[in-house]
Amino acid sequence: MKKFIYAILVSVALFGCVSTGGGVTAGNYTSQLPKEALKDMYLVRVASAGNPISDGMLITALEAGSGSNAVKGINDILGNPNINIGVVGPSEAINAATLRTAFRNHPANSSSAKVYFVGSEKYKAKLQQLAQEKGIKFTYVIKGGK
Repeated sequence: MKKFIYAILVSVALFGCVSTGGGVTAGNYTSQLPKEALKDMYLVRVASAGNPISDGMLITALEAGSGSNAVKGINDILGNPNINIGVVGPSEAINAATLRTAFRNHPANSSSAKVYFVGSEKYKAKLQQLAQEKGIKFTYVIKGGK
């Protein structure tokens, strides 16, 4: 019993250390994109629980392959031609985890939409790699830069 309680306490402590802030709202998201990207753009808003422990648990679930409404929405839109998709939400980490899950779940070379993501440098490499593997047109814009 003591081991079980210890495992739970350690898990809660680790999830509490996860940094999940730094998200992008629709207003500051669109201001950082090229004007041509805004034509026919669908913004997918990714929800956040608003606290580090719950956000950490959500990220873990997404990384394990769990879906969400945002993942389903992104995958539903990806096959549409001449559509631009933007991912926004209060937590950059959850936004990136959602997009990674959507890319992993999407069939290879079946996308004609273009996905835009505004974020910090730390999520760029993995997202670009997944998009390339699946044949998804993807543009990563470093937050705060052009």
